[in-house]
Amino acid sequence: MLRLGAMKVRPAPVSALASAMVEQHATLQSQIRECTAGDGSFNLARMLALVAQTYAENDLIREMTLIEHAAEIKANRIPFDAALQNTTQGILVVDENHRIVASNPVLINLLGVPAERVAVGETFEALLNYQHEANEFDQTPEQIREWISTGGLRNSPPIYERLRPNGQHLEVRTVLLNSGGVVRTFTDISEEKRRVVALEQAEKLHRALFENAASGLYRAALDGKILNVNTEFCRVHGYTSAESAIAAFNARPEWTYVAPGMRDIFKRKLFAQERITDFTAEIVHTPSGRRMWTSESAWLVRDSLGLPAYYEGSITDTSERKASEARITHMAMHDTLTDLPNRAFLMSWLSSPVCETETGRQIAIHCVDLDRFKEVNDTFGHTAGDQLLKIAGQRMRRVLRAGIERGDC
Repeated sequence: MLRLGAMKVRPAPVSALASAMVEQHATLQSQIRECTAGDGSFNLARMLALVAQTYAENDLIREMTLIEHAAEIKANRIPFDAALQNTTQGILVVDENHRIVASNPVLINLLGVPAERVAVGETFEALLNYQHEANEFDQTPEQIREWISTGGLRNSPPIYERLRPNGQHLEVRTVLLNSGGVVRTFTDISEEKRRVVALEQAEKLHRALFENAASGLYRAALDGKILNVNTEFCRVHGYTSAESAIAAFNARPEWTYVAPGMRDIFKRKLFAQERITDFTAEIVHTPSGRRMWTSESAWLVRDSLGLPAYYEGSITDTSERKASEARITHMAMHDTLTDLPNRAFLMSWLSSPVCETETGRQIAIHCVDLDRFKEVNDTFGHTAGDQLLKIAGQRMRRVLRAGIERGDC
């Protein structure tokens, strides 16, 4: 028998399941023991008070847990919202039901849509329909347009680009969430695209100038190996293509200079001065084997660290200029009628290093006079006189040794 307050009551039978639950619930067991007296009486009022206190404590714990959970959510939400509002990318988050759960002001500006179109709870389909009506995807690649028409979320390419009607280039990146939702970012790459286009145009201009330059242009590694040449460079050296010219030049230890060691002289000057102008040298025209004169200029190119990276240069066929200079020099140093060395030649030779270094050498100067030359001119005319001088010059050239022509007699 149980005593209820001052009353004794017979305890009701307890099922085996209820007994098991009681045994597993430590708090309830403790409360029953506290309310059961030594004589077996049970204080129901005390039990009800303890149960009420327990429920109150549990409610308080649940309330505090909810408060802490809300605070934790808020603490996590604050940096998320800050990042969402201050990022330079447009961000759109869509849940598994294709409803928008987050967006930022940058997205509105980049897409050119009203704020209500990307409000929380709006459907992604409604946003696409608005963009279709605004002809937003008219300049988008056809394959992307077809995919957008199917919903534009699932099976999304991780990255794609599209051009907006206002000329703005967007890079679109998509991350598929395990929950079925999607996070999509939009980045304005218009400036980057403009830089790429400008770079491509500059490259085309550089290539056009390089290929159509009047001088032969080349680029060479520091060891002298040719990296690139233009059309004029090939023409000067007698090659039909850049590939054949590069292969031929890189197959020989020395370029086509006539004088040995000229390339080493050229490179020493280049690395010492970083720029060479009008390096004149005689080379061999490869196909014909004939000799020709060229003028070469070159400049050293350094990398971002200031170290020599390679060098570039230009080469011009100066054979005609050299021949003209030789003709002018010859005319200045030789008689125009007999083509024999004249007084200027003699004075130049006397002051030359060749003459000065040959000490102890005896020199004889002969003055040759043609008797009755004036009578020839007067009788037969100046033409006959000129012919006589030519014949005299030819006879003198035959009897004198050849050194007179070279200035080493």
